[in-house]
Amino acid sequence: YDLWIRFIDKFQVHNINLPLFYYRKHGNSITTNVDRILKTRRQIKNLFIETKLPESQPSVLGIIPVRGSKTASGEKLALKEIGGKPLIDYTLEEAQNVPALTRIVVSTEDPEIAAYCQAKNIEVIERPWELAQSKIPIEPTVLHTLSQLEKKGFIPDLVTLLHVNCPLRHAEAIQEAILTLL
Repeated sequence: YDLWIRFIDKFQVHNINLPLFYYRKHGNSITTNVDRILKTRRQIKNLFIETKLPESQPSVLGIIPVRGSKTASGEKLALKEIGGKPLIDYTLEEAQNVPALTRIVVSTEDPEIAAYCQAKNIEVIERPWELAQSKIPIEPTVLHTLSQLEKKGFIPDLVTLLHVNCPLRHAEAIQEAILTLL
């Protein structure tokens, strides 16, 4: 992975959708251990970013858009307990463990969800009810959130969306995605 990053840094690269080389695997190869591969990739990416962007790390905003949608039983989906805790907690907890996230905000129209997040020391941007309707795409919510933060003097370099309906996503995966983008 390190070789590819250094190569891309010096030469123009194109994708050819054909195998152009093969390599041998044996019992001690790094490619036999997926966790070791991912850990090594993260280390290489971190080192690359530290050497290429040493003075100013980009600011990365994590937006968690949360509607006050209700389940068939009348519970708010984001606050419904799953595995002993509200669904939203899975995303909030993982987001707080992502070193690359400069700031985390929840965008919601729902006062109960807003109060819940604020009690957990998560910044909330109240969005208009019109932007929380199920047929409205996510882009207007992102733009609204960004405009509200710009009024507070914060303009992020990167934005990541963290939806609460993906509770099994871990901080490492979010960090990996940000590092890959960088």
